[in-house]
Amino acid sequence: MTTKEAITLFKYYLQSNHKRRTIESYSRLLDRFNAIHAERLLDDISPDEIFHFLEDLIGIWPNLREDCDMPS
Repeated sequence: MTTKEAITLFKYYLQSNHKRRTIESYSRLLDRFNAIHAERLLDDISPDEIFHFLEDLIGIWPNLREDCDMPS
């Protein structure tokens, strides 16, 4: 399954089980991740790549580390 397919399925799940503001919050993060990795298979994305993606976002969203309980 590609990242794009997985994100689409997850967004459908969010719509059926979560509030609008939760969906909006997740969508911003998922859309950025999708822009970079859309055509890659999920199995081909390493945990290290995900960590670096989140680290890069800290510069954009300074409170991300606290919101996600990421280590300093």
